[in-house]
Amino acid sequence: MKTLSAADQKAYATQNTRISDQAQSEIAAKGVPDSLSVVFQAPYVLGPSMLDSVIAKAQVAGVDALFRHPPTADAAFVTPSTLVDHRTFQKVPTPKLQAGEKKAGDPDVFGALSLFQVLSSRIDNSTALSAADAWDGDAMVTFTRNGQTCLRTTFAGRGTKGTPTITAALQQWATQMPAGSATVDGTADRVTLTACDPGAAATAIPNPPIASLVYLSSRDDLFSGLLEQGASTQEATCSADTFVRDPAFAPVIEAAGKDPNAEPDPAVVTALQARVQEIVKECRQT
Repeated sequence: MKTLSAADQKAYATQNTRISDQAQSEIAAKGVPDSLSVVFQAPYVLGPSMLDSVIAKAQVAGVDALFRHPPTADAAFVTPSTLVDHRTFQKVPTPKLQAGEKKAGDPDVFGALSLFQVLSSRIDNSTALSAADAWDGDAMVTFTRNGQTCLRTTFAGRGTKGTPTITAALQQWATQMPAGSATVDGTADRVTLTACDPGAAATAIPNPPIASLVYLSSRDDLFSGLLEQGASTQEATCSADTFVRDPAFAPVIEAAGKDPNAEPDPAVVTALQARVQEIVKECRQT
């Protein structure tokens, strides 16, 4: 695509937008929940910035290395800095079932992406992203109790602040759920979420899932872009994290919630570009 002329690149972008609009219309017509669509879209939306981050730090050799040692957690494309910094994650024991609970299926992993998506559906994106960035491993078991389908996940957070960050976000999310459907129990280094299908008491999620995905992808795109410009991982992380939390970025997320394919207002783009430059300068001085 990068070898095409400017006119052909524009035609390519126009065609992609048309295909995307058509797909979105078909999905809406068939009643597919937005949250489910985002689950399938996320790897394709977030994957390119993850790969760009690796290329920026290690060139082609870094890509080759990924085939020999693939990422082991979805945190790689949620928080690309974990991949370029070669972070490893904790192995968390599967949470135990209690009396009257019957296991349904095999133990699994909840993951950083699901953590972000679930949290951002009912609380602000900033808090949800902080929790996802703090993710350092988990283990999940699904079970039935009194005819209800439930899950129990134990999360580990990174460093001394990681688990408290995840705990606070989960507690905030649980308060937005129907009474009694979710509980959060934490210690200094682990926090366990137990959540059950609320059935008829379920309420619609207030936050558009696609807007949260745009929030996350914008952060990661800026992170990889700054790495390509020669910024350190620390500078790129500081700048990207600060940018998506800046009030100047809020109109982008609001617009994405209404129409993910809408062209941003030129004035908004100009303001964002100026703000990015200010934020990058501030992060380089810290």
